[in-house]
Amino acid sequence: MIGGMVEHDGHKALAVHLCKTGDNEAIAVRTHGLSSGTITEAIAELRLMGLGCRTGKPLLHAWASPSSAYSERDWENHRAAFEQEFGLQGFPCLEVFHLKFGDGGRTAQHVHRVYLRVDADGRALRTSHSAVRQEKVSR
Repeated sequence: MIGGMVEHDGHKALAVHLCKTGDNEAIAVRTHGLSSGTITEAIAELRLMGLGCRTGKPLLHAWASPSSAYSERDWENHRAAFEQEFGLQGFPCLEVFHLKFGDGGRTAQHVHRVYLRVDADGRALRTSHSAVRQEKVSR
């Protein structure tokens, strides 16, 4: 599985990227702990939740692209493992699934997740050594 993550300020370009149809055959959106139903509204809601914290990048944009098709259960297991590794259990999250047609007509789904990474005390969760930790989750 290929994955990555980056701390983010929630600039509107993130919503544009996640909403882009382009070569995406289908886009599905799911939220956890948010009242918003659209990508743009969910990112705006996350940004509002991050106001007043001590970081300019209160959001975490993570993505995962498996080499084989994942079932709904596989995606849930991946999300649970990711959240446990980074201490994000119970944090608000936006999930955006992109389904793309690959070479030879192969379909491939990947996911983007945008989390609020600010705890109840207004401190941003650390993401140091994230490449090693991301690889651990991917295995």
